[in-house]
Amino acid sequence: MTKVLVVDDEAGIRESLSLALRDEFEVSTAASAEEALDQIKRSPPEVMVLDQSMPGLSGLGLLEMLDGQGVPGTVMLSGRMDVKLARRAMHLGAEDMMSKPFDLVQLKRMLHQASDHVRCDHPVDLPFALRGARAVGRASTQTTPLPVRSRWLSRTVVSEAISECRGDRALAAQRLGMSAVELDEFSKELLEL
Repeated sequence: MTKVLVVDDEAGIRESLSLALRDEFEVSTAASAEEALDQIKRSPPEVMVLDQSMPGLSGLGLLEMLDGQGVPGTVMLSGRMDVKLARRAMHLGAEDMMSKPFDLVQLKRMLHQASDHVRCDHPVDLPFALRGARAVGRASTQTTPLPVRSRWLSRTVVSEAISECRGDRALAAQRLGMSAVELDEFSKELLEL
């Protein structure tokens, strides 16, 4: 069973995730980034659910301390989603990012995907632009409007993904973690903004 570490300063979130994930994962928890760092050194998990905003060391601070060494497949949680935060998290090695409150089914899917990447014989090295586009795509589905700069970045990243896939929109959509129809709708929405 895949080992997952849930890192959140809110006891309720740790407990509810522990209960919700235990049928598919071997779950351990940490109440702070510092506690998580100790657990990672002692018994590294394969995947991690990491809250961004915690007293003391933040989720991004933990990823910086790990400095790419022994970073488990990480799904970052944040009370606020913005492109700058998503970009920084992905740059530091986070596999994915989602906002609170989160969808449990989607979180489980993300953890399984992160686990699959960790278990590959060779690391799956999605270009930074594609990983960033996934986060941007999720951020754009939030109920709050994206700032102009974020919309521009979203358009740029989607264009780069399509270009990198030599115009194959279905492959670009797959790499961005969405269906071809979703990519077309997302692209259309971005052009209308």
